[in-house]
Amino acid sequence: MTCSPVDLRTGLLVGIGLVTNSLFEWLADIGTWFGGGTVDDWLPVHRLLAVGLFAGELLAVAAYARGARKRYRPRVGVEPQPAQVHGLILFLSNLSAEQARAVQAGLTTLDGLAAFRAAHGGLNWRMPLEAIAHHAPRLQHVIVICSAGRTGSAGQWPLFRALVQRVFPGAAFELRSAAQLDSRFGAGIDFEDVDGVAQATDDAYVHLLERGLPHSEILIDVTGGQKTNAIAATAVALAEGRRIQYVACDRDTCTCHLNVYDVTYDG
Repeated sequence: MTCSPVDLRTGLLVGIGLVTNSLFEWLADIGTWFGGGTVDDWLPVHRLLAVGLFAGELLAVAAYARGARKRYRPRVGVEPQPAQVHGLILFLSNLSAEQARAVQAGLTTLDGLAAFRAAHGGLNWRMPLEAIAHHAPRLQHVIVICSAGRTGSAGQWPLFRALVQRVFPGAAFELRSAAQLDSRFGAGIDFEDVDGVAQATDDAYVHLLERGLPHSEILIDVTGGQKTNAIAATAVALAEGRRIQYVACDRDTCTCHLNVYDVTYDG
C-alpha cells in the first residue's frame, strides 16, 4: 500500500501536534521536578506513542522522497512530419552581409518557396521558411525571435519579413517579431543569454495562449540561432503540454523534414 502526498501531509501534521503536546507535558513535568514536586510517570504510554508516530511519519516522508526520484521518468515522443498547427515560434539566425545583399537583390524574383530553394537553398533562412511552409495551410500566428548585436538578425528582420511576404503571398497568418510583443526585445536578444532567451520564448508562448490557442496548436521551433538559445527554448518547452520542433535539411539531397518532440513524464 502506498501513501499519497495528501496522506503523508495529514499524518505529519497530526504527528507534529501530538509530539508538541507531549513536549509541553514533559516541560511541565520538569518544572514540577525542579520545584520539588514529584513526577509519577516520566514516560506515559501516550507520549511514547506520539513520539513513535512522529518518527514513523518522518521515515515515511523520507521513503516517499527517495521513491519520487525513481517515480518520474522523462519520455520523449517523436512525431515525424507533424500535424499542422496554428502557432509557431521561430529563432532567426543571421545571414552574412554578402548573403543578405544577395537575398535583397533578388527579392522580387523569389515568387514562392521553390524559387527561394533554387536561388538560396543553402542559406540558414531556408529552415524557418520550410517550417512556415509545412504549417502554412492552418497557420495563424508566427512569432520570430531575433538575435542582438552588430551582426545579429534583429537588423535583418525587415528583410526576413519582406522575404516571407514574397515567398508566401496572400498568406493568412500574422507575422510578428518578439520586439512587437515587448519593447524590451526591440534590439534583439543575446542568444548567449539563456535566461533572456527563455523569458522571450515564454512570453511569446503565453501571448499565443492568450490569443486563444491551446498547447496542442503551438510549436517552438529550435532550429535557428545557436545551441544556447536552443537549450533555453527546450527548457521552456519542458512544461507539460509544450512541444518543440526541429527542421533538418540534407545538403546532398536538398530536402528538409520536420520532427516534433514532446516531453512527458511517466509516473
